Amino acid sequence: MDEKDFDNLRQRELEEGVQKGERNKALETARKMLAKGYDLAEIAELTGLSPDDLATL
Repeated sequence: MDEKDFDNLRQRELEEGVQKGERNKALETARKMLAKGYDLAEIAELTGLSPDDLATL
């Protein structure tokens, strides 16, 4: 693997990590919203999570 390939791999892994972090934060926010009585449609709209994501909470 040359340096350019390594840099591309590292960049892709960094982007994947950021996406996972953003998703985890959205799930955490959704859990708090559920606890406060928000309905699922509002939570989906405000967090960008799908109904399938919310069904796992």
